Amino acid sequence: MENTNPLVSIVVISYNSSKYVLETLESAKVQTYENIELIVSDDCSIDNTVEICRNWINENRNRFVRTELITFEKNTGIPANCNRGAKAAKGEWIKLIAGDDILAVDCVKNIVEYSKINPQAEIVASCAQHFLEEFKPENFGEYRSIKGNENFFNTDISALEQYNFLLRKYYMRSPMCSPSVYVKKSALIKNDFYDERYFMEDYSFFLKATKNGYKFYFMDKLSVYYRVHTDSASSPNRGQLFDAHLYLKSMLFEKKEVLPYLKWHEGFIRYYKYYIIKGMSFLNMNKDNVFCKSIFVLLYYSPFRQIQILKNSIHKHSKIIKK
Repeated sequence: MENTNPLVSIVVISYNSSKYVLETLESAKVQTYENIELIVSDDCSIDNTVEICRNWINENRNRFVRTELITFEKNTGIPANCNRGAKAAKGEWIKLIAGDDILAVDCVKNIVEYSKINPQAEIVASCAQHFLEEFKPENFGEYRSIKGNENFFNTDISALEQYNFLLRKYYMRSPMCSPSVYVKKSALIKNDFYDERYFMEDYSFFLKATKNGYKFYFMDKLSVYYRVHTDSASSPNRGQLFDAHLYLKSMLFEKKEVLPYLKWHEGFIRYYKYYIIKGMSFLNMNKDNVFCKSIFVLLYYSPFRQIQILKNSIHKHSKIIKK
C-alpha cells in the first residue's frame, strides 16, 4: 500500500558554518510538510558550528519526527560528510542542504506531491534562486530552472542519453543546479552513495546513477535558495582564481570516469584547459587583476570558442545546402 505521508530526511551538511547555519535550520523548521526528520552532519568544524546546532536542536527537536547531530574527529571532505548524513537518514526521500543555504518553505511538500504523480522518479531536480550574502530580496541573483536544458529532462529521453550528455557537457553547462536535487534513499543505496575519492560528489554521482539507468526528472518548483558568499567556490569575490589541489582531484576523476569515454578531440580540449588552469594556479594569478583575467580568457576560452563557432557555421551552411 502506498504511503501517502512518507518520512522525508533533511540532511544539513556543515563545515565552519556558524555564520549562516541558523538560517538553514530555521528553514527546515518552517517547512509546510510535517513528517520530517532532521540530520546535521558536521565535518570537524573548528568554529562553534556544532555548539550552535546542538543548542538549536535541543530547543526545536519537537518539531521533527527524529533529530540527529553527527560529528567527526577529523575533516574528511564534502563527499564523506554527505555519506555520513545520508546513511543515517531513515526517510524515503533525502534533501541534502549545505549549512549556508536556505530551503524554500514548500521544499519538502513539493517533492512528496510530485512523487505521488510520478512514482517512478527517484532522482528529481528542481529550481534554485541564487542570492549574495544576506537573504534579502535586493540580493537575489540568477533563478536557475531548466532554461536551455529542456531536452535533458524530456520525458522521451533515456537515462543513458542523459549520461552521455553529462559526460560531454556537464563541465561546460550543468543542466541543473545541484543544491536543488532530491534523491530517494533507495537510489543512493543502489548506486553506492557518493564516491569519496573525488571532491565533485554531485557530478560523479550523477554520472554513476544515469549510467546505471536512473533517470533525472524535473519538478518546476523552487526548492532552495543558494547562497553565494566570499567563502564559497562560486563567489565572484573569491580571492584565488583556482585551487590547485581541487583541480588535481578533479583531473583524477576525469581521467578515470570521463576521458576514457570521450572522443580524442574532446579529451584533448579537457587536458588543454586543465593545464591552463594548473599554470594559472601555479603562478598565483588573481582573477581581480585585469591583465591576468584577460590572459586567462584568451587562453582558456578563445581558441576553442572560435573553433566551435566555425563548426556551427559549417554545420548550418551544410543543412541549408541539403534543403
